[in-house]
Amino acid sequence: MRMHGVEQDTDNLQAVMNTALDTSFSIPGDATFPLNQAFEPPRDRNEAELLRQYLSQMRQELSVRLLSRVYGSEAIPSKVSDFDSDTHQVHA
Repeated sequence: MRMHGVEQDTDNLQAVMNTALDTSFSIPGDATFPLNQAFEPPRDRNEAELLRQYLSQMRQELSVRLLSRVYGSEAIPSKVSDFDSDTHQVHA
């Protein structure tokens, strides 16, 4: 996701929030979950639903905190968002 070079990019904000609100992510026990060997699957359907709710809430909270950290209260990207991973430099 490209976030540098814009003052207020609603597409970036919307993309982060849509990702957080997406409920079609895998949990332990699903065939597509990448760390199945590290986590035990839920014991039953109720436990799986509870885990999915906890993870959804965590994803939403993380996205809100990420956006507030990147854009701050002014909705302008901070210097942290101007980090170029290729050159490992922050652009002013």
